[in-house]
Amino acid sequence: MIYISVILSLLLLIYIFDYKKVRKNKQLWYYLMLAVFVAIAGFRYRLGMDTVTYEYEFYRNTICFSEWNWNSVFVETDRDSGYLILTSVIKSVFGVWEVAQFIIALIVNVVIFRFFYKNTICPFVAILLYFCSLYYDLNFETLRQALSLSLFLLGYEYLMRKKFFQYFLFVLLAIAFHRIAILALFLPVFKFVKMNTYSIAILIFLFFVVEIVNVYFFDVSMMLSLLGAETNSVGDKLVSYAASQRYGRLDDHSIVNFINIFVATVFPGIVCAFIDKRSNSHILKNNEFLLFFYLLSVVMTVAVPIFYRVSQFFLPFYIVYMANAFVFIFVKRKYFSKTLVLFIVFCFFYTYFLRFFRRSEETGNRFLVRVYPYYTVFTKEKDPEREKVYNYYWF
Repeated sequence: MIYISVILSLLLLIYIFDYKKVRKNKQLWYYLMLAVFVAIAGFRYRLGMDTVTYEYEFYRNTICFSEWNWNSVFVETDRDSGYLILTSVIKSVFGVWEVAQFIIALIVNVVIFRFFYKNTICPFVAILLYFCSLYYDLNFETLRQALSLSLFLLGYEYLMRKKFFQYFLFVLLAIAFHRIAILALFLPVFKFVKMNTYSIAILIFLFFVVEIVNVYFFDVSMMLSLLGAETNSVGDKLVSYAASQRYGRLDDHSIVNFINIFVATVFPGIVCAFIDKRSNSHILKNNEFLLFFYLLSVVMTVAVPIFYRVSQFFLPFYIVYMANAFVFIFVKRKYFSKTLVLFIVFCFFYTYFLRFFRRSEETGNRFLVRVYPYYTVFTKEKDPEREKVYNYYWF
């Protein structure tokens, strides 16, 4: 199985380059893994629910050069203008979705691999965590958000160097691909936020308060409406998601479930922040506010599951903290530190990797059916079970 082969290869590379610190051919193997990641995503065929709709829209709705005008590109379109322009150019030149799919996979993975290599002590650990968590979502599902995130990560460097003109330029480009990047406009204001006792107390407090309000007083969709969130396209979409049966609620509101979610998602992020401080790595200097926003979006996901899309936007920074925490396994001799890191790694895999083996309440299929078996554009085979899932949700 292709996915198992990638994981085993990465474990071997982690041992050689991240643990044993071998430098010879390190970049070569890193680039080879990049090529593998691009190939898996770029040559896939009908893997990922959103991919099916993107392909359908590409052939049915995406305009070509001859149809370009201000209204069709910027006013009347249902898609973000940046994504529309990119796919329109690809359709005009190549005419097939497979090329668009490959180009998107190339852009996204080159940027993310570059980000991890520049910002982690253990880059192979980082791409393993990426492969088991965010890789599927960015490459098989939320393609517009993936492109938006890529532009934000390119602009992040300028934010850290306080070159705000260049940063906001990348953010505006990111917004053109997905409006979730509007959040990035406000990040410079919150650079003062630190992961300390006060911020942790705020996260824990909000974690329980948000869901208590949602369950016992009024739902989040009503609250967003009262705040006037539906007065713009972003807010309107957020309200509709919050009110939906599929994205707008959690079925299990028990205290035990809340505690399980907290231990599996919020607690590991807090631990990683303090491990990074104790190890004095500080590769991501003065960026604790980004980890805080990731954890805050996780807290909001408890009330409105669709907020996981927001958490994905900040997840690469959490992965960096996780990868840097491996210093305590590779270098430190204290068993407590190693045990703590292993525990948060277990929580990470429990949250992101094991989701593939859970069953959908709507279809009864495991989430795994969306990515396995793996078929390529060269054979164009269709999996019957996967097609049933697609037909249930989209057609």
